[in-house]
Amino acid sequence: MKQVIRNTEPVVLSLITVAMVLSLADSAHALKLHERGRWLVGVSYGYSEGHITWGDGSNPGRRLEGGASPQIRVGKMLSPQFALGLDYHGWMLEAPGREQPDDSEFLQAGRASLQSVSLTGTWYPGGGRETSLSGFYVRGGAGFAWAGLALIDIDKIPPEKVPIAQEHGERSDESGLALNVQVGYEFSLSRSFAAGLGLGLNYLGIGRDIYDSAYYVPGTLTGIWYW
Repeated sequence: MKQVIRNTEPVVLSLITVAMVLSLADSAHALKLHERGRWLVGVSYGYSEGHITWGDGSNPGRRLEGGASPQIRVGKMLSPQFALGLDYHGWMLEAPGREQPDDSEFLQAGRASLQSVSLTGTWYPGGGRETSLSGFYVRGGAGFAWAGLALIDIDKIPPEKVPIAQEHGERSDESGLALNVQVGYEFSLSRSFAAGLGLGLNYLGIGRDIYDSAYYVPGTLTGIWYW
């Protein structure tokens, strides 16, 4: 049941590359003083491979391809150099249907997800100063993690003129500890908005029947509002 789930179409990675080029087009903004307000809201989206060690010890650290990595954060600036926040991080992958034994009427698809909500601290080493470091940040946090796995049967031969029927399947969720770190750079585009790039490491310690542990390393494009 716990076989590798794969996605061989990393389209998101190409989109991030294009967005990165557009973000760097106006380099003058990167050196502007960041005037961060007291509060912040940010959204990020990216791509990552996943590495999962199953609860029965099989496939230790096995690489899974092609997972989307969304992030949402809210926080408060406690000083020009430090912010405290609450972050949601996710990694989600849906695999295409796999052939089953010849006498089966179904294909079997899979959905895996690694998610967490963490209390985070963000350090801006150049905060409050007109320097090229003003857009650089280092973020780290810890919190609650949950991991899900669902196997879904899909009709091999759907009824005439009806799309392939797909059931939701039985989903299993397990929870544990989340740890994450991220480094990145924000390009100031206005007094209240910045766009940037980030690279992170997310670890989930589950220690249950399905999942033992997992990690992923997302590269993300970020938009963040300060007021």
